[in-house]
Amino acid sequence: MTDTYVRLTEENEWEGETWHHYLPVAGNEQALSALRELIHNAFDDFGFTLGEETCTDIQVDTLVRLGNDGDGYLPPHTKLAGRLTPVDDLKKLYKGQIANFMKGPS
Repeated sequence: MTDTYVRLTEENEWEGETWHHYLPVAGNEQALSALRELIHNAFDDFGFTLGEETCTDIQVDTLVRLGNDGDGYLPPHTKLAGRLTPVDDLKKLYKGQIANFMKGPS
């Protein structure tokens, strides 16, 4: 069985960059659904979108390996691991802080 990931994209106007954070689907279905609803219902989405399509482990590894050349504020592609804890405010995710909401094995 291949692990799958969903892409959380953050478009940061201040830095002029776009970052893609890949979140594991297995075990995070409920938290991802809640995050999707939070983004959808937010008055200001703070530049976040949560993709509908999934990527395989190999696809994400390739994006991280080949897509992270440069010297931006954050790497353009980040693969995350563990369990997503509930997010109640999109402002808490600003500038890649989604990583702080991942708990468990990396």
